[in-house]
Amino acid sequence: YFTFEVNGDGKTVTLTDYNKNLSDSTDVVIPATVDLVGGVWQDGTTYTVTAITDGNYRTGVFYDSGITSVTFPSSLTSIGSYVFYGCSGLTGELNLGGCTSLISIGGFAFDGCSGLTSADLSGCTNLTSIGRYAFYRCSALKSVVFPEGSTGWYVTQDETATSGDAVDVTNSSTNANNLTGQYSTYYWKRNA
Repeated sequence: YFTFEVNGDGKTVTLTDYNKNLSDSTDVVIPATVDLVGGVWQDGTTYTVTAITDGNYRTGVFYDSGITSVTFPSSLTSIGSYVFYGCSGLTGELNLGGCTSLISIGGFAFDGCSGLTSADLSGCTNLTSIGRYAFYRCSALKSVVFPEGSTGWYVTQDETATSGDAVDVTNSSTNANNLTGQYSTYYWKRNA
C-alpha cells in the first residue's frame, strides 16, 4: 500500500504514495527499511526510508486516507508539505519523539489534523525547520514538546531568512498556541 522512489544516493527511498484501498488498517506504520525483492526493484537491496514526499493542496500522501494513527521510523529526515493535510482522524498524540534524524517538517504537513491533542518532538534534536501552517487548524492541539534545552528557534515570514524573531520553546502549551495560532503563518527555523 506504500509506493517508494529511490533517492539519488541509491541507498535511501522517499515514500511517495499510500493507497488506502490496499490497507486493511487505519493504523499506519511507516517502515524504517524496505526490501523490494520481487517488487519494483529486482536487485535485492534494502533501502532506508528517509523522507515523505511533498504534496500540494489535497494531494498529500495521506490526504483523505482515513488513517487514525501513524508510527514514524527513526530514519526519517523529512516530512514534506501537505503530507497529512486534512487527516482529522489522527487523534491523540503525534509521536515524533523517536525521529532523531528528523530535520524538517514541511508547510501544511499536519494542517487540519483536528483530532491531535499533543505533539512530541522531544527526540528531534536535529530538527531545524517547520514550514508555514504546519499545524494550522489543529484545533485540539494543546501541547507541543520540543527537545529539552532546544534553543536558537526563531520565526520569519521569509523562507530564506537566516534570522528572525526569537521564540522560546520551553513551554509546551505556549508552543501549541504559537504553532496553531499567533505564529502559524510563519516559517519556524533553528540555527543549528
